[in-house]
Amino acid sequence: MKLVSHFAAASRSTAELHALLAEAFNAFANAPRSNQDRRDALATMRNIEDELSARARSLTVQWLADRPVASLATGYKSGQKSGLLIGFKNHKL
Repeated sequence: MKLVSHFAAASRSTAELHALLAEAFNAFANAPRSNQDRRDALATMRNIEDELSARARSLTVQWLADRPVASLATGYKSGQKSGLLIGFKNHKL
C-alpha cells in the first residue's frame, strides 16, 4: 500500500478517509511482519486517524463557540437542562 501523508490525508474528504482507513487496515493485516508495506500501512493508519481526530476536535470547538456563554457555564438554557455539561464532563480540548 502507498503511504498516505498528513498532507494527503488533509486534502481528502471524511468519507474517503474512512475508506482509506479500512484499506490500510486490511493491507496491514495481510502484509508479512517486518515488511515495508506493513510499516507504510501502519503509518497511513496513524496519519488518517490523526486527521479524523483533528476534524472531530475542530467540530467540537466550533460547536462550543456557537453556544451562549451562560448555557455553557450553567448547563441550563431557557430553564431546561441542556445536557452539555454531562456530554463533555471529561472531554479535554
